[in-house]
Amino acid sequence: MSLPSHLLISILLFIGGIEKNPGPARICRTCKSELNSVQEYFDHHIVVHSTSCVPCLNGNCHYQASTRPALQTHLTRCPLKPNPNIAHANLLHDGSSTHSAPANLQMPGPSRPSTPANVPTPGPSRPSTPANVQMPGPSRTSITKKLLQPGPMPNPDPYPPRVVKDAVLQFYVELEGEHVLPSSTVQTISEKISKFSEMSHHSLKRTLVKELMSLGIENDSIASVVNKTFLSDPVFNMHHKQDVEQVSSIYLRKKLMKERLPYVSPVEVFLGRDESGKPKLGHRVSVKETLEILLRDPKVKAEILKSFDFEPSEDGVLRDFTDGSAFREHLKIHKKCIHLILFQDAFEHNPFGPSKGKYKTIGMYYVIGNFSPEFRSKVDKILLAFLLLERHLQTTESEHLNGCDKLKEVFESFINEMKTMQSEGLTVDGEKIPVCVLFIAGDNLGSHQIGSFVQSFTADYCCRFCPMNIKDFKKEPWTCLELRTPEQYDECVVRAHEKWTALKTKSLQQHQRKKELQAERGEKVSKTMVSKNALKKLRSTHHLGVKPISSAFNSLPHYHVCKDGLPSCLAHDLYQGCIDTALIKILQHFIEGKQWFNLETLNRRITTFECKCADADDAPTSISNFDGVKGHACETWTFVRLLPFMIEDLIQDKDDEYWKLYLLLKEVCEYVCAPQIKVQQVAHLDHLIQLYLCKVKEILPDSLTPKSHFLRHYPTLILRYGPLIRLFTMRFESKHVFFKKVAKMCHNYTNITLTQAEKYMYRFASDQVNGLIPPDVVCRNAGETVSANDLQQEIFHALPQPFDFSQVTSPKELEYKGTKFKENVFMILDRYDLVHLTVGCIERILLLSDMSVLLCLREYVALNSFKGYFFLDEEQRVTVRRIDSLPDHFPLPTYLHGGKQCLSLKHSLMFL
Repeated sequence: MSLPSHLLISILLFIGGIEKNPGPARICRTCKSELNSVQEYFDHHIVVHSTSCVPCLNGNCHYQASTRPALQTHLTRCPLKPNPNIAHANLLHDGSSTHSAPANLQMPGPSRPSTPANVPTPGPSRPSTPANVQMPGPSRTSITKKLLQPGPMPNPDPYPPRVVKDAVLQFYVELEGEHVLPSSTVQTISEKISKFSEMSHHSLKRTLVKELMSLGIENDSIASVVNKTFLSDPVFNMHHKQDVEQVSSIYLRKKLMKERLPYVSPVEVFLGRDESGKPKLGHRVSVKETLEILLRDPKVKAEILKSFDFEPSEDGVLRDFTDGSAFREHLKIHKKCIHLILFQDAFEHNPFGPSKGKYKTIGMYYVIGNFSPEFRSKVDKILLAFLLLERHLQTTESEHLNGCDKLKEVFESFINEMKTMQSEGLTVDGEKIPVCVLFIAGDNLGSHQIGSFVQSFTADYCCRFCPMNIKDFKKEPWTCLELRTPEQYDECVVRAHEKWTALKTKSLQQHQRKKELQAERGEKVSKTMVSKNALKKLRSTHHLGVKPISSAFNSLPHYHVCKDGLPSCLAHDLYQGCIDTALIKILQHFIEGKQWFNLETLNRRITTFECKCADADDAPTSISNFDGVKGHACETWTFVRLLPFMIEDLIQDKDDEYWKLYLLLKEVCEYVCAPQIKVQQVAHLDHLIQLYLCKVKEILPDSLTPKSHFLRHYPTLILRYGPLIRLFTMRFESKHVFFKKVAKMCHNYTNITLTQAEKYMYRFASDQVNGLIPPDVVCRNAGETVSANDLQQEIFHALPQPFDFSQVTSPKELEYKGTKFKENVFMILDRYDLVHLTVGCIERILLLSDMSVLLCLREYVALNSFKGYFFLDEEQRVTVRRIDSLPDHFPLPTYLHGGKQCLSLKHSLMFL
């Protein structure tokens, strides 16, 4: 039985990859290029504009698709108006076909609509492994039909050689920087591509010659056509040294990347030689060159220019470091300035085994303080300044006795560059803008090393903020001294140097006499200049905690380590300090002292507790013993917040002093971690910390550690630096992950800091393609458009009237300024009274055509249990709020506890 003619035509069109009704030409919304099909438009946007999501062709629609089928499906619901200026005949023959390369390497070529499920979908994506790399490109079938069809020529080539070359180069940059493949592996991939392209050319030439001969074309003309055709293949030419821009070797690829991409070459820093004569090297990345590249991005420039109009708040609310007294003092010197916040920390590659410590690396990073807090907290906004091995920062015996300032020697080139940028500035819109270092953040050990303070926290004077003796603190932990001043610091340096000089002279004389006696007795004479014990004492010499050599960073203009230069480390002081020591003893009291439950019960409840939403990313870990709370700072933070839901029913006496101490500690954490806080709340926090330290001295005196003393300074430090969470060091430490991955993937620790710096700069160059500043609203799947009939009556009546439903979609989730919002999570809306809250459950998200976001919320009263959490009480009305009008932007999940839906705050609220 013969098929109906219309069905037969449909099948043939489907097999040929030809659209039955191509409709109007597709106009790229970014560059206004005319594309002939959805496939061509999708590939053009991915390759030319290097985006992971492609916007709808309709200029009034904000939908973005990550795959071509999703875009085609959406366009059936969002049709385009025909363009009468485009000849319809040109649009009839434009299909696509699939080209698969060996070894799962997808070479340029979009897929047919009939691609089976096990074949990679068209359009490039960022693959998880280099064995599944996809790059778009027009199919041979499509091009052949366009060339042979009669009528006017098709639209301009959407893939000119320059675009193809840039795509090839971007592909190799991603292999080096994003997938962190060793250069040798990338070279193997390059050689395979070269071989496959040769095979492909051979097959295509044979077919082309055969077809041209069948048309009766002369042999000389055939040879000319074939040669010209295949010499125009940019991918082949780049891999076979037939182009000025070549990628056939490691050297040529690196050379081309540095010429064509925003790549800053790492600079080698010679740090002398070790005791065996081997050179000690570090590698830094020019901050000036990096900033100049960033300022080419209009969004980065706009963000920096916008910060120049900022004025510190006068309403008594601290929202960022710009509201602290330290920044207010800085404004008196520079009204317009590019602010840098530095961070330094050491990280280990091999925490176990014989190589432990050998390749431990110190990384110095920085963020641009002019960016909004939500941008500064993103890992890709944290930039590299310096990498060196930690052991290269240690002085040898002779260097120490000669008074060598190793810190100055290592960072001298970096400090000089910062001085130059502060005096000469960078050009922004024709104006010279100085670049200044505001703070140097880090963990306590690193901050003490940078500030030239004692690095032993068992010393009597181990606080960089004040010269208080730790013994005095343990007697009266609620007290603290006035903060150090630059003048006091400089005086301590002089006094410490006097002590060091006297001890050095004495040690040299004693050791010289000892060597003379050894020579007289015929014994083996020591080769050292002083004894090991004397050298240890010399290294630890200090006066009131300050070492004999002033910090090298004090030479920076308007910067001093004792003038707000070294902020506190919230993560290590609180979550890996006070909580780590106090909370474990509180739990030990419940288990061994009161015997309300055992360790197995506690661990079972921890492991079976189902954390939700963002809490699941940092779920607490089980406790193996009473040495401390395991896990990193964010996991401990989650554990403190959710502990009442895990064990409150096991606490038989709610008036137990240890349980009340935990609740007090939890409240302190909420205030300390607040992203915005009133000055009056800072005074209340000061009272809470004093009360907490008094209680600790009373029932847990062994938990009074130096970090407990650092906590005592927090109210004063908040007034100086603003909310301490804005300088949260754990975000910086996340940058270590990339460099650890480099060391693991490359399997080579020879000159490891150079390898890490180069891989980072490849990643930096790759990231710049999409820009450093993302839009405020990022929606991966905008969902379908909604109308009034799609909404519940309560939601419809809560909308502002009249409401325009044109191009309104309802996504299930989206990101706003880096925070993920989705349905069925709760937002803090207001206070119900002095102690209770009004919260709202997100029932629907509405994304408007101007990319503004409305949250449809069902309000509830959240009553304070005074047991560390709130529980939902009566249901209120449905309300609609603009997402940017919420008083707090941290979604909270609810947990079923005691038969009620409960939530635990992540931080205190400004209106409480």
